[in-house]
Amino acid sequence: MHHIAAAVTLGAVALYGRVYLWPGQDYRQGKSRKIDSCVGFDAAFLYLFIACPVVTLASLFHASPLLLPLYPVSNGPLAAGTVIAVLACALFLSARMSLGSSYSPCSDSYLALRIVDRGPYRFVRHPLYLANILLLLAFFVMSGSLINLVNSAILSVYSFVAARNEERALNEGFPEYGDYRRRTGMLLPKLSRRAARC
Repeated sequence: MHHIAAAVTLGAVALYGRVYLWPGQDYRQGKSRKIDSCVGFDAAFLYLFIACPVVTLASLFHASPLLLPLYPVSNGPLAAGTVIAVLACALFLSARMSLGSSYSPCSDSYLALRIVDRGPYRFVRHPLYLANILLLLAFFVMSGSLINLVNSAILSVYSFVAARNEERALNEGFPEYGDYRRRTGMLLPKLSRRAARC
């Protein structure tokens, strides 16, 4: 199980690195308005997506008190973390593909050309942030490291603030955004009123 978890960790790093570090297109093209980013988000994001996989891989093959383990690495948490990581990568890829030319990296956001409401965006407004949080949570579950738990919390705060900044800009740029916002959840799908009554 250790080798499978390591392969999934490295695969996730490759996927995220390809999208975030080498987007392959000029994501600024046609977009005129930059969205205010959280102070230090780009540096924090880079740190988190380097530190968490390194801690995870180290904990898979070496039990060290320097990794601040909260529990020993075993097959149960490795399997659960691996499943969460695969789901996070699938959500990330689906959200990225749904965005198409409206994509810009979270640490260098630009106002989209239009509101995207297909794919995972039918249910949540920020599936890329959700995928990022799930991936770091998966790294914590696999590693059992307090370092990764704290890093997950840091990314969650940054993601929430960045999502609020993006929503403010989208609300100003698109009159129809308010309706979309009422229909969807920020990071988790909204329960319909009918489902909430049951």
